[in-house]
Amino acid sequence: MKILNNWEKFNEELNQSTELWEHIITSPEKIKKYLDKGGDPNYDNGSPLRMCCRGTWKNGGDIGEGYFESFKVLIDNGAKLEIEGRPIVVKWCAEYGRIDFIEYLIDNAGLESGFKMALSWLEHSRKISGKKKEDTINYLTKKITEFEGGLGVSNNIDKPKVVDNIDMSNPTNIWTSIISNPRKVKKYLDEGGDPNNGNGFPMRLCVRGTWKNAGDIGQGYFDSFKLLVENGGDIDVTPGRSQVIKWCAEYGRVDFIEYLMNERGVKNGFAQAYEWLKNSRKIAEKEKAEILDYLEDKSYKFGEEIHKKPVKPAGYNAPDTQTWDNYNTKKYKGKKI
Repeated sequence: MKILNNWEKFNEELNQSTELWEHIITSPEKIKKYLDKGGDPNYDNGSPLRMCCRGTWKNGGDIGEGYFESFKVLIDNGAKLEIEGRPIVVKWCAEYGRIDFIEYLIDNAGLESGFKMALSWLEHSRKISGKKKEDTINYLTKKITEFEGGLGVSNNIDKPKVVDNIDMSNPTNIWTSIISNPRKVKKYLDEGGDPNNGNGFPMRLCVRGTWKNAGDIGQGYFDSFKLLVENGGDIDVTPGRSQVIKWCAEYGRVDFIEYLMNERGVKNGFAQAYEWLKNSRKIAEKEKAEILDYLEDKSYKFGEEIHKKPVKPAGYNAPDTQTWDNYNTKKYKGKKI
């Protein structure tokens, strides 16, 4: 769709379109004229406000600048702070590190909530990094204390609340928002949180940790993991399947496995984890080979048997009537490889 150079001549097809907003978003004057002509500042669930928050952002190391003046024009002309009952705009501001935007909302739009939700979102976002992310987290923490009574989990055990405007009758939401923070995890467990929710979902979150891909496996949430196990987390969440050991192997968390062996007396599940890891692609091949060797060693140590397909000997030439599989079956039948 072609945008006309003279934006005021936009036709009906362009009216209330994403393309039009992208064309005028950098110009507060054009936005004001468009709004005066009947443009909707809340178009597409607040898309214009999000464009302003994003601004010239490129990546976590180059966040650029937001379109602050355009943002102010939208807010001053009826843009909503909440989308479908959720304070989503402050979340966008935090996600891109636009503290000045949040200050404007507090001073001029009556913003008094949503900071916990923004903090939870930011902790898992990768749109800003380093000192900027740290500064934004510290800023939100102060605002939570100022407006929302501080960090922590609600004292209401029957219906705990951690993040604003999220249905906390669903424990999955709670665990997702607090799992990286051992203090919050401990508080929630003390209030009755179930460490085995969703067949071990909290433990799997800990094992996954900050994993991104096979080339960047990050770190697991080890301290939170220990709290879960020490407070009733079931290592064998699906009886007989050793699921937690499999997860630890899959994400390359050998330190988690060592903890389970040395501190919790785990002596099985290594053979199953070996088979599981063989077909997983969550860690690089070099690390995968090392952990397979580790699991094989632990399996033999604790009396578990791993069935490995024998490697065809170099130089083997089977007779025309004999396949390698037949040769393999005869040669290794009944033998432990």
